Amino acid sequence: TLYDVTTGTSTTVVSQVIDFTVPSSGNYNIGFQCYSIAAQNTLYLGEISVELTPTCFVPTALTVSGTTATTANVSWTAPASGTTPIGYQYAVTTSATPPASGTAVSGTSATVSTLSPATTYYLHVRSECVSGVDYSTWVTSTAFVTPCLAISTLPWNEGFENAGAIPTCWNQSSTNTENWLFGTGTTFDYGATTDHTTGTGYFAWIDDSTPDNANPSGIESPAFDFTGVGNPEM
Repeated sequence: TLYDVTTGTSTTVVSQVIDFTVPSSGNYNIGFQCYSIAAQNTLYLGEISVELTPTCFVPTALTVSGTTATTANVSWTAPASGTTPIGYQYAVTTSATPPASGTAVSGTSATVSTLSPATTYYLHVRSECVSGVDYSTWVTSTAFVTPCLAISTLPWNEGFENAGAIPTCWNQSSTNTENWLFGTGTTFDYGATTDHTTGTGYFAWIDDSTPDNANPSGIESPAFDFTGVGNPEM
């Protein structure tokens, strides 16, 4: 037995990498046997790949911390087996697909200072075991989003002209039982049904009648930096 799966459930996928040595040359089959307690249902078997064990192993525990609108601290853990890396390459990109190459570093951490506010990024890292020759495959973090910059230039205007989506850097209250909507009209025959300002006719609206009025239904604008502003007016 190469591996025994004992933690799979109807909502949990088990993924496993298994290194093994064949006892002698020849043809081999890989078998899968399903067993369970009584009255269970279906076993799903996903993608299977067989490849040569790499000589350079991937780093683990990719971490992004201290994120600001334009910077982030990134780190990872050296592989626990295989050849000890002489260094690493990393890249922070807006795509979940790893790049062809990255920035070379000798340690397991770096600071990225070329990010854009309110943008989704991914951290990609690979080990380098022989200079310029032997690399591990890339490993990619989950997505992270840089926060928005505080608005400091006035006058500022929001017309909700965002094709029906909540504008970037706006947030709904976590207690909302009804979502705010953004459109050029409502589905009800009372209240304002058209936009009375400039733009292409979009506005924000919400139906907060019973029973959705049980909780406050708030929406928040981006942050403002009023440094040096004597008397702002809204």
